[in-house]
Amino acid sequence: MRSISAVNRSRFTACVMATIATSLVLSGCGTTDASSGANRATREIVVGAASDLRPAFTKVAADFTSASGIRVTLSFGGSGQLKRQIEDGAPIDVFASADRALVENLVDQGLAQQSSLYTYGYVSLALVTAQGIAPASSISALSGAEYRRIAIANPAIAPYGRAARQAIDRTTAGSEIVDKLVLAENVADALRLVESGDVDAAIVATSLTKSTLPPFSLTTSEVSTSLYDAIPQAVAITAINDQSKLNARAFVEFLKGPSGKMTMQAYGFRP
Repeated sequence: MRSISAVNRSRFTACVMATIATSLVLSGCGTTDASSGANRATREIVVGAASDLRPAFTKVAADFTSASGIRVTLSFGGSGQLKRQIEDGAPIDVFASADRALVENLVDQGLAQQSSLYTYGYVSLALVTAQGIAPASSISALSGAEYRRIAIANPAIAPYGRAARQAIDRTTAGSEIVDKLVLAENVADALRLVESGDVDAAIVATSLTKSTLPPFSLTTSEVSTSLYDAIPQAVAITAINDQSKLNARAFVEFLKGPSGKMTMQAYGFRP
């Protein structure tokens, strides 16, 4: 197996501390200064979200801002990376992780609110084939000679990588596929590798294949949930100051409400 880090780890760390790491500033939203955590505008929050959430949370955050007037800055990255940033004091008000266990660990450390802990869905995998490559209809098909390089997120640090490796190991052709694996730092990087043609196929988050801006164009197929363990995904409040806690609570409640649930399900998050 080879390891490819599409995001420089040290650069990512510095950027998240400034709350602009891999960030997407929505219409009506703004950036924040990491040095002014307690002095941010009273109608603003920073949401640190796992990379698989980019399409879904872009919609959720825009809808929330429209409904509440609270500005949202989304900072996307690997769940483990974001957790470390929170532990290091990054001004992240809401943490949405691809693995509930990471959020629970922050609760145990007193860095996240137990009362706000909410499971918003479960890991769901899709198999994506690069342009010009015959579509793969199943994980076992990846043992074919036409699939020379296959990207997954690094199982050691990424929940989606762990699920992808389980799915591979539970197929009869697993041993033939393992030698073809290219490890990306997170599931979004795995998708970028297949989109660029650097690999022939990738096992990624279903949610990332449902992007509409721009429309997703690669061939995909769902990976049977019987091939990997159900990994719950969760969100919790990690804000420090009182006003940010109130704003963060409003965001979490919106996510739990009818609009938030509808959006999450539309983007492939299994309830």
